[in-house]
Amino acid sequence: MNLTSLDRVKALLSLTTEAQDDLLASLIEGVSDAAQAYIGRPLGLHTVTSEHHTASGEVAHLRLRHWPVQSVTAVVEGSTTLAAADYQLETSSDPRVGPRMLARLASSSFRSYWEAGSVAVTYEAGFVQEALPSALQLALARQCAAAYRETVVGGDRLG
Repeated sequence: MNLTSLDRVKALLSLTTEAQDDLLASLIEGVSDAAQAYIGRPLGLHTVTSEHHTASGEVAHLRLRHWPVQSVTAVVEGSTTLAAADYQLETSSDPRVGPRMLARLASSSFRSYWEAGSVAVTYEAGFVQEALPSALQLALARQCAAAYRETVVGGDRLG
């Protein structure tokens, strides 16, 4: 997933023609890939299956590692696939993170503990393009613009 847009990068560079669009698109892809590799996870929408091991049976919430969580597809506790009414996705106290905690429900909305053993959670996580933090989009657009200026085409190359 590209983490910034061609229009944003062109605006930073004051480019109005399409002559450099292919080069800029390549730079955007490279910078986006490098940023996600550095962070250690994809930021665009992706499917995750995570294993959680609860030793005591006294775990109230499972913290899902990839965020924000868009939806939970399946939860398997031990060998039992749970119905959607048996768990609830809860929002973190940090508004930048969004939903990432999974609570076990005993009935209707009463919380329970996850059983001791293994819990597998399959979920969709990440940002849709329109919801990427604007500071991240701008930082990556600036990096793309700097990379463009280092090319022969960009013209700011020294030496």
